[in-house]
Amino acid sequence: MAMFMKPGEDIKDIDNGIKNKWSWAWIEDVGSNGKLFGNWCQKLRQPGACYCTVCARKLMYGTSGKKVLSRCELDPVHKATVRALQHTSSLPEATAMADIPPSMADRVTDLKIRLCSFIAELDLSFTIAHPLVILSASSVFNSSLSLYFPLYSTVNPENESATVEMQPLNR
Repeated sequence: MAMFMKPGEDIKDIDNGIKNKWSWAWIEDVGSNGKLFGNWCQKLRQPGACYCTVCARKLMYGTSGKKVLSRCELDPVHKATVRALQHTSSLPEATAMADIPPSMADRVTDLKIRLCSFIAELDLSFTIAHPLVILSASSVFNSSLSLYFPLYSTVNPENESATVEMQPLNR
């Protein structure tokens, strides 16, 4: 069974006997920073408890209700973590909590890191790096290797666009 509950799940059995029961409407409310509480708060499968994904800590709402969400949002640790997520160069998965979509530059950087890690972990020769770059680029740009073979790709991080020149394979 999952640790977190999905929005809309019945919580009557879990919050039975709790003074301030969980309300799914809380995650639709907007906090003082203009973000939905649901962007960082998830209901745990424990009575009177939810989880802040930013602070990585359990919040007990059983006695004070929704106020615990506002208090967490105003906590200096929570604020500092949100600020750090917004002002650092991040990999694509790290931006999920900050509501910032990954840029093309972030995706290209992540691809380069994964490729170099793959070559280093398997102790491969760097002569295969170029074919691996071509294979990786073709998967990123959703081209079919059975029909096309990319000659080169250019990425323009200023306007987040990419160009891939294709040429059919000679069979």
